[in-house]
Amino acid sequence: MKRLYLITIFLFIFSCTGYKVITIPNSGDYQNIHRMSGNFLPVNKKYLGTYGNFQISGEVRFNNDKNKKEYSLIVGGLIQDGLNIKEGKSLLLNIDGENIEFIRRNKPYRVKKVKMNRQKYILELAWYDISKEILNKISNAKNIEFTVYGKDKLIEGKFSRKNIENFSNFYSKYVHKNK
Repeated sequence: MKRLYLITIFLFIFSCTGYKVITIPNSGDYQNIHRMSGNFLPVNKKYLGTYGNFQISGEVRFNNDKNKKEYSLIVGGLIQDGLNIKEGKSLLLNIDGENIEFIRRNKPYRVKKVKMNRQKYILELAWYDISKEILNKISNAKNIEFTVYGKDKLIEGKFSRKNIENFSNFYSKYVHKNK
């Protein structure tokens, strides 16, 4: 588990080259996990700090029972002084005018302190369970706005066309294809 944690942090910090999918085989209860990485959202630097970044990505997990699949959104950011994503309802997506709230799973939730150019940043990763239908809505949306609630502040913004295309590619390759 520690190895998976380190791999996730490494890929998150250094995946600034853009969208890709990481496949993690034979991970505990799961045969395969397909996880988006690098779906960085255009967020105002005032929320993040000079070196910060923010992403919302998808994940599909194939349980060892081959017929069972689970889906998640992963919210992550490298944020100056951190966001401290709230427990419970802390993610709101407005998908083509429809508001959908998501509840943060207690585990996994990861936090790591990082120093960059003498400034303190916090890397946070939070998972939200979702349905296949919501993933489909995201991948076919024309407009998505988001709000992520921290304990003392929030981050909000819009998905770019490229962010939605990334979800569409992920859905068609890793969700729809593997019915």
